[in-house]
Amino acid sequence: MKIVSALPLGRLGNVSFRYLAMVVFAVIYDAEIVENDTPTIIISDDSFITWMSAILGGLSLSLNKDLIYGFVGYFQHDAIYLKYKQQIIEYIRKHPNDILMTDGKTPTRQDFTYDTEYYKAISLLEHPTGIIRTYDVVVHLRLEDFINIGTVIHPRSIKQLLENIGAPCYCFVINSPNTELELMYIEYLRKYFDTIIESNDVLTDYHIMKNTKTLICSASTLSWTAAFFSETVQRVYMPNYPTKHAHETFRKPITNTIAYEYKTCSKTELTEFLKNAV
Repeated sequence: MKIVSALPLGRLGNVSFRYLAMVVFAVIYDAEIVENDTPTIIISDDSFITWMSAILGGLSLSLNKDLIYGFVGYFQHDAIYLKYKQQIIEYIRKHPNDILMTDGKTPTRQDFTYDTEYYKAISLLEHPTGIIRTYDVVVHLRLEDFINIGTVIHPRSIKQLLENIGAPCYCFVINSPNTELELMYIEYLRKYFDTIIESNDVLTDYHIMKNTKTLICSASTLSWTAAFFSETVQRVYMPNYPTKHAHETFRKPITNTIAYEYKTCSKTELTEFLKNAV
């Protein structure tokens, strides 16, 4: 049996979840993950959920091993991956050069604002250089596009959460800010907390999150993936996000996961709040 990622959707976080779904199939059916092959059958989010429910229910499902299974979707779940977590890690270590390809700008797709990226599967477990800074409490702030589409977490929600946690210092992991509004968001929080800012390449930021003791996730799959693969995280704070799609069931990466409530805001609301914040 062969398995292929049939269509790149999203950046590293989304790609990682699709890869997790593929690896679970590979583990259960002793299949091979390949590149650039033509699938004969598509595994969508809906078909994966049906399959996943059967497997978690204790059923054994046979598949035609002569087919090439192409995965198209987001596959953001927890129970199925936690059930096979050790096998997933072992598979990645045996296949370190599997390629995780993001979407992005190509000669035929000029509508993206970012380029296509390629990552080796082993980078989910190990930083390429092996050198990483560590912090006790890491907060992932997803701003950029989330501000523009009106799904950014209101900074007041983050402030209330951090006050409740009461850590002496917080490391904020954030994609390098390039707008005045992003800088204002960060400065609002820095007025109230002792902070360290980390803005690096995506793999370094991912591993800073992965190697902390307490991880405060945003509504971003990059932080969720870091929580899942971490061997050091002792407590995870997950946003209690509204379920809008069937493929969104990832809520508890570790046993000690605390869901936190939050509000989102539009770009206009955020601008008004930060301009008047004291």
